[in-house]
Amino acid sequence: MAKRNTKPCEFCAEEFFGAPDEMPNAQVYFEKYPDSGVMSLTVFSFSDDREQNGEETYSIPFHYCPECGRELGW
Repeated sequence: MAKRNTKPCEFCAEEFFGAPDEMPNAQVYFEKYPDSGVMSLTVFSFSDDREQNGEETYSIPFHYCPECGRELGW
C-alpha cells in the first residue's frame, strides 16, 4: 500500500485569497483554507453603473489536497 504524503506542497501549505478573474460586470474571488478543508468561489455582480446587485458563494469541502494527496485538517 502506498504511503500518503505528509509534507505540504505549494497548494496546501498556506491559505489563499485572490481575485483570479475580473469581467466588466462581475468579479470572481477564490479562497482556500487547507487547515479547515474548505475552498470557495465568490462572485459579485454589478450593474452598468458599477453598483453591486448580487453576490453568490459556493463552498467546496476538501479533505485531501488535490495536488499532493496529503490529508488536510487539524
